[in-house]
Amino acid sequence: MKSHIQEEIIDLNELLRPAVDFAEPSPVRSSNAHNSETKLQPQAATPAEQVQPSVDEAVQSVSTELLSLLNHLKIIEGALAQGGDIQRTVVVFKLIKDRTLLLIGKIEILMVRWGACHEAMRVALDTTSFALKHELRRVYEVETRGLGEPGGAQFSRFALARAYGLLQNCFQQSVVTLTQVFNPTLEGEELFEEYKARGEQSLILRRELAMLLQKVRGITKESGVLQMLNVINSLKRFRQETMHFLMYRDWEEFEAFVEEITTTYDEAGNIDFVLNKFAPYLETLINHVNMRAVLNNKN
Repeated sequence: MKSHIQEEIIDLNELLRPAVDFAEPSPVRSSNAHNSETKLQPQAATPAEQVQPSVDEAVQSVSTELLSLLNHLKIIEGALAQGGDIQRTVVVFKLIKDRTLLLIGKIEILMVRWGACHEAMRVALDTTSFALKHELRRVYEVETRGLGEPGGAQFSRFALARAYGLLQNCFQQSVVTLTQVFNPTLEGEELFEEYKARGEQSLILRRELAMLLQKVRGITKESGVLQMLNVINSLKRFRQETMHFLMYRDWEEFEAFVEEITTTYDEAGNIDFVLNKFAPYLETLINHVNMRAVLNNKN
């Protein structure tokens, strides 16, 4: 049996290989892959006879690169779980960042090349590009600023575990979105074994959205400054701690609402008008969460 150090060296060498060439078709990994790799259920290998092979291959190649990034996150997961020198994972975070930036560039090239003739693919790629940029900025520039940089700061196990979780969630959701281009009914739990644990996250998300909705509805013309500040602080806290449980196609719109509410309040604008738009939006989000398959057997 290989030691953890040997496995890490092998994985790091693989991580240094060039990213997937988008000119070549790349099959999606099956659930029979080595158990150290991110696993997909058999349903992920979906046919796409109704589209041009080159379009299919383009989407498959992006998904394969995302799966490769997920597999390299396993190095970080192992180091965090085993309690070793977690600072050694910083180099892995740096390599993941570099490869993700390269992937974003290739996604944008594909959007230009194929977007005009395949709307569903263009939307999926655009959503994926936005999500990757958003989480890279959040992980590497905000929450763990300097992560992976030469002479960077030392990070706690909690900070590294959170960075790992944010990246894993983003990469997995990206694969789901791209796969749904050719199989719209497919759910995340059919692709990733980890999605089976997403039920608890969905329950937290539903509860937090419901609390936000209650606070927003409680604001009236007679409400005081403290009540409004409580709503704004709750929105900011949700964006920081819970928003990543949403499907990332909703992130941009949610953030736009938070910015509009905050700016309108700061400038003494018509806050009631903005909140009256925001409340139905929260109701829609809650309905979408309720429809998640992972909540089918939960109250």
